[in-house]
Amino acid sequence: MREQRKVVTVLFADVVGSTALAAQTDPEVVRSQMARYFKRITDIAEAYGGTVEKFAGDAAMVVFGVPTVHDDDAERAVRAALDIRDGAAELPVRVGVNTGEAVTAAREDRQFMVSGDAVNVAARLQQGAEPGEVVVGALTHRLSHTAIEYEPREAVAARGKPEPLVAFRALRPRTTVPVQARGVAGLQAALVGRGRELQLLLDTFARSAEDRRPHLFTLVGAAGVGKSRLVSEALSTLAGSGARLLRGRCLPYGRGVTYWPLKEMLMPDTGIGLTDERDIALAKLDRWLGELLGRDPQRPAVRARLAVMLGLETPTAGMPDTPADRVDREIGWGVRHYLEAVATGGPLIMVVDDLQWGEPPVIEIVEQLAERSVDVPMLLICIARPEFLEARRDWGSGKPNSTTITLDPLNPEETGTLISRLLEIEALPATLRAQIIERSEGTPLFCEEFIQMLIDDGRLVRDGASWRATGRIDQIEVPHSIQAVLAARLDGLPDSEKGLLQAASVIGERFGMAQVSELVGGADPEASVQSLRRKGLVVAGERDRDEMRFRHLLIRDAAYASLTKSERAGFHDRFGSVLEREAGDPRQLAEILAHHAERALTLSVEVGVEGELLTHRARRALDWWLAAGDKAITRRDVATVAAALQTGRVAAALLPDGGGLPSRARLALLEAQRLMMTGDYAEAARAAAEAAQLAAQAGLGRAVATARLTEAWIANWTGMQSLEEFDRVVERAVEACRLAGDAAGEVEALHIGTNHLYSIGQLGEFIEANRRLLEQARTIGDSARIAAILMRLASSETNRGELAAADRYLAEAEAMAAKTGLRNIALQAHLPRGTKFLLVGDLRAAEQVFRAYLVAARDAGVVQQQVSALRFVSYALLWQNLPAPAAEALDQALVLSESSGERWNRAELFALRARAALDLGNIPSAENFMQRALAVLRDDDVTAVSEVYHHLGMIRAAQGRDTEAEASLRRSLEAVRGTDYHWPTSNSTLALAEFLAQRGRAAEAAALVADRDRWVGQHELHLWDPQIAKVRNLIAAATRS
Repeated sequence: MREQRKVVTVLFADVVGSTALAAQTDPEVVRSQMARYFKRITDIAEAYGGTVEKFAGDAAMVVFGVPTVHDDDAERAVRAALDIRDGAAELPVRVGVNTGEAVTAAREDRQFMVSGDAVNVAARLQQGAEPGEVVVGALTHRLSHTAIEYEPREAVAARGKPEPLVAFRALRPRTTVPVQARGVAGLQAALVGRGRELQLLLDTFARSAEDRRPHLFTLVGAAGVGKSRLVSEALSTLAGSGARLLRGRCLPYGRGVTYWPLKEMLMPDTGIGLTDERDIALAKLDRWLGELLGRDPQRPAVRARLAVMLGLETPTAGMPDTPADRVDREIGWGVRHYLEAVATGGPLIMVVDDLQWGEPPVIEIVEQLAERSVDVPMLLICIARPEFLEARRDWGSGKPNSTTITLDPLNPEETGTLISRLLEIEALPATLRAQIIERSEGTPLFCEEFIQMLIDDGRLVRDGASWRATGRIDQIEVPHSIQAVLAARLDGLPDSEKGLLQAASVIGERFGMAQVSELVGGADPEASVQSLRRKGLVVAGERDRDEMRFRHLLIRDAAYASLTKSERAGFHDRFGSVLEREAGDPRQLAEILAHHAERALTLSVEVGVEGELLTHRARRALDWWLAAGDKAITRRDVATVAAALQTGRVAAALLPDGGGLPSRARLALLEAQRLMMTGDYAEAARAAAEAAQLAAQAGLGRAVATARLTEAWIANWTGMQSLEEFDRVVERAVEACRLAGDAAGEVEALHIGTNHLYSIGQLGEFIEANRRLLEQARTIGDSARIAAILMRLASSETNRGELAAADRYLAEAEAMAAKTGLRNIALQAHLPRGTKFLLVGDLRAAEQVFRAYLVAARDAGVVQQQVSALRFVSYALLWQNLPAPAAEALDQALVLSESSGERWNRAELFALRARAALDLGNIPSAENFMQRALAVLRDDDVTAVSEVYHHLGMIRAAQGRDTEAEASLRRSLEAVRGTDYHWPTSNSTLALAEFLAQRGRAAEAAALVADRDRWVGQHELHLWDPQIAKVRNLIAAATRS
């Protein structure tokens, strides 16, 4: 093991009263509780970049800084500790956190061993903590106090230590909202030390515009180092280029704000404002897309995806044909199509600030824009802190149209130049100047803010075109950090100005003058704002005359940190009410309103608020987090659902009636849906049953229907019940939907009930049932459900060989998909269309359609359908006697299937690959693939059993093992005999007939081929014509002999 010394932060967590718990509780219950506790700690550790070093008994040790050190490891550790504390409802914990030097070693199994006094101190701090308390050491406190709120506590006595350990009690993180503006008003200096970087950015834009190609330019650097200033300089230079600028920033906090940077880009284009009612906002979106996209056939699909992204539609309503796990990819497609259209008219510059806080869907969209956009002049500028590249080491790697640069701190000479340019003369004594250069560590923001503080204090004054020092300026102590500089500046402000900044800090990076006015009691803030602008603390916003923004994230942090908890709680509560009144449709802002409601409630609890005020804040938190949770369900955002449940339960517990029966029912339903998303079907079924019962008692018919539908889907996916039990679950769901007046839900429940007919091959009954459902869907005008049923009918009729009926259903489904933007339906339509060509014997046309299906599935990012497309490409190739390209397609399909965990096609893929190897003359390889097919084959999958044993019989025949060959071919036929799966039935029948005819058993072969010949003739299917002719020739030869 290689050892090394490094500074790490160690977290110890221990369950309070675990011994008594074990003595008083059933062992299985204790084990279950502890398992959940350990899993939660593991999840939290991973979320914050920590490594679980060990679990021992009821204690856990997590290390931050192993294997990779981050500059904010101490903050990460304390945030993780607070999450562990806040999530320990059933098992209260005490937590200790300490930072210090330790010896670390990595074992061969990639586990880490950490030792040293830092570890021992962390353990002692944990032992000295009270239940529910997070205690940190002195260095941890010093490194994280700007991000975490602390309060003093008594020192911790520790065995083996001569003095008690200095300790602090961690209370909560300081919420921050980012801002990346730079520069001090009246002190704007020319850019220093960034000439090469600026020229590279300008040249990259010129190349992108000239070549009409996208380019990804990523600018990485620490806070305050000058990233935004560099970009602003570049944008100022390019102001006359005719380029279109779109800019948005990623938020560091708040659940459910995934697409915020893209919303910020889109809303100014469309003219949509937060105060717009939903219908007005949709009308603005339609009007703008009409101008931009014109007659683009994809306009309905783009509109649907942008409406969902903007929060104007739920995914269920706006993209009803899209599975929940594909919503993010489909929104990405819509954004890409939109931005490509914007860039068609001229160069586009898209700036994404603070990408280190970006959610995965946004980051993927940026990557997809760079990789997939063609013939568009688009410069994608991403601004991020160093931790972004630590988390995504492959960012931009291997892409010829990608540039990533790191902005290093200024060197001492450049820092000195910056100070001189800011003041225009050498106004500072040499000793003070040297201290600023040393303590700024090359960060321009430190220099700017400290000099501005001297100006605020009257230590530097204007003297004509420059500045001069007054008094004994050389005796001023230079603070050790930018946070200290900012705190000192704020303390020197008049109360009215400081109060305005404090109120604005609760709103976020950008804030409206009217919003601040309401928070500070209705006073006109104009004079204070103008004074703050002159002092360089706020600047005008870009979007609205009423909008202002903090000049830098750290200014906002300092203002928020100066508020008491009571003041914060009041501001969060009042701002939630202001935002709710301002918004045309508050539901669009459910996640943001939920965030402010949670802050108000949590802070109120911490400072001991009681009575009606606490009840009011608890009710708001419960209601808005339930709303946020409902929205999160539609996009499968498990983390936000979990946060909604956690806050909702806390709020409900504070209400006199426990939140009321309706809220309890909604919480239970949210829990059932969360469990279903995570695959815990047994617990999900239990929670859904409880939710249905509570909802029924509360008279919430829609909630009962949703709970019963959840039960039905669980039964469908697990397949654990008998058919009678499954039917009862479906009937309950149908009845619940009927009583709730939920016609769409009733159709959905009935559809679930028909699935077993398809699985056992009773396609005739399946088709009749779905025809009835189609009429019901038409009655309620549910376009997405109509199209989905039409697609099921088209596929089923194709499998039965009824191609005319299939064509009618398919044509209607495709027309509806084009009109309403149902991209998933359009994608699925490739399969029955290609299968029709295959069945009529037009093999090249079938191959072309299946390959188009593959391209479309790749563009949509749907692995399941990529695998299906490759499988059907191989069918077309094998029927054309092209086993080599078929083998290539199947190898690609198997890689995708195994890497993604897709299993629906796995057995058939291995069997087809075995058949391709057999046709290539490689019998050992065929045998190997066949064994893998048999290993994953499910006995209840009748079409897979038929296909696998069909190819097994061919291999056994080639090996001369005739008895086994015949048995396999007969099993293949028996699997589908009596079903409406005529395609596999024809394959199996003719394969067996050919086998028998080759061995002189003409009568048996003739009976088999006559049956199939009659069926394919009736349906005018020509796929099997060559094989039928071959078998008849073999029969004739056998008869003559």
